[in-house]
Amino acid sequence: MRERREPAAARAAARRRELAIRGALGASPTRLMVQALTESVLLSLLGGGLGILGALWGTHMIATMLPPGLAERLPGWQSIQVDGGALLFCVGLSAITGVLFGLAPAFQMSRQNPLEAMREGAGATAGRKSIRSALVTAEVALALMLVVGASLMLRSLYQLQGTSPGFAAERVFYFDVTLPETKYPTDAERVRFFHALQERLSSMPGAQAVSAASLPPISRRSQSSNIYLEGQPKPLPGQLPEASQRVISPGYFRTMGIPLHEGRDFSALDVEDAPRVAMINSALARRFWPGESPLGKRFFTGGTEPWEVIGVVGDVRTLWRGQVRSSVPEFYLSLAQAPRDAMVMMVTVGGTGAAASSLALSLREGMASLDPEQPPPSPRPLEELIAESFGSRHLLAALLGFFACVALLLAAGGVYGIMAYSVTQRRTEIGVRMALGAREGSIFWLILSQALRLAGLGVIIGSVLALVLARGLSKLLFEVSPADPLVFLGTACVLLFVALVAGYVPAWRAARVPPSMAMREE
Repeated sequence: MRERREPAAARAAARRRELAIRGALGASPTRLMVQALTESVLLSLLGGGLGILGALWGTHMIATMLPPGLAERLPGWQSIQVDGGALLFCVGLSAITGVLFGLAPAFQMSRQNPLEAMREGAGATAGRKSIRSALVTAEVALALMLVVGASLMLRSLYQLQGTSPGFAAERVFYFDVTLPETKYPTDAERVRFFHALQERLSSMPGAQAVSAASLPPISRRSQSSNIYLEGQPKPLPGQLPEASQRVISPGYFRTMGIPLHEGRDFSALDVEDAPRVAMINSALARRFWPGESPLGKRFFTGGTEPWEVIGVVGDVRTLWRGQVRSSVPEFYLSLAQAPRDAMVMMVTVGGTGAAASSLALSLREGMASLDPEQPPPSPRPLEELIAESFGSRHLLAALLGFFACVALLLAAGGVYGIMAYSVTQRRTEIGVRMALGAREGSIFWLILSQALRLAGLGVIIGSVLALVLARGLSKLLFEVSPADPLVFLGTACVLLFVALVAGYVPAWRAARVPPSMAMREE
């Protein structure tokens, strides 16, 4: 019964003498190999089968993790499945692993003198013990690295959900409009069309606010421009400050619920022939005019005429160079003074389901009344776009979390296995210690401290590896430091606690070894 409760390493140590006795009684090396091979291959195939079941379940889980809108845009994502070739490879790998690790012990026994094997103690297996300890340390290090990565991603997502994005995405729908150059060759014609479309959609039933923007608030695309201030020397080309740029129509801030902190919004008077005006966010104001009002200040974006600041609005969360930022320096230009042939129409609807469900029909009618040749609009909720923008982060956090849990289980199993093996190998030593007066508590701590030393070394190595992984994840983190001490310290405590729990049972068994039985076995 004791052998059934112990892991493979401890059972192998306990059976070493059994195999030696079989060999001494005349069992051929081939027979010993077949016996060891049968057990090992069966266990490997069983583990491989469970792994395949886990892969099938995990693939289905991964396929349903992404938001529907993003999943539809990824070719083949919704039909993702485990490849048959990959399954065959895994089954073959399981069989090969069983063959290799089954033959190795029997092969060693076939080359060893049976009398020496029956007398073998802990000192004869010090080399193999070191290898096993190194493997357990590697398991702990890998587990810590994955747990740190998952914790950083989860904390980043918590920060994303717990902080305001700076705009209101509820009941806001958007759709793209691109004007063909052949039909709208001039900037004036494009500006007139978008203004007319905005007025037409504003008159729809249920529409509370309508505006146009070159980009929605959060988008995987970005537009930026180099800027420098009027009255200051122009920096060298490689030293020009850069800021995000967005072209909007009047009413955009009202549509998106972005607060106006100072100055005024764009109006119908800000036309092409009027003085060039711009609005900036608070981050750009702090960057270039700290401690003073930016109203009336002027800056250049590369042309010969400057833009005058007429208003300051709140910061909004954005994707900047693939990284989520709570704010970046950003300025806004009026559509009438910076025409575009492609814009995103933003519509805020009132009410709940009824108004939203009739929105598509109303938008198609409004577009057709202006230009029947334009493709019918396909409005989508802005909240869906935001979910798509952060979908990859949710998926990565889930995958890291899953593999971190698996790594924790492997680390716990590794610590338990090496401790049980150590107790089996040191049974005589423990018996002698207890016969000489050692207390159960000291024996218990002797074994448990060995588990904590292995885990502690793994934690140190894993912390270094986790720093490297965290730097690679830095662009995916939001207001979380890659070297967050809370995450690293908490993860280290978790790993040490896992090692403590895994080493408790072997240490408890070691403390209850009867001295007479241990010495009689020797």
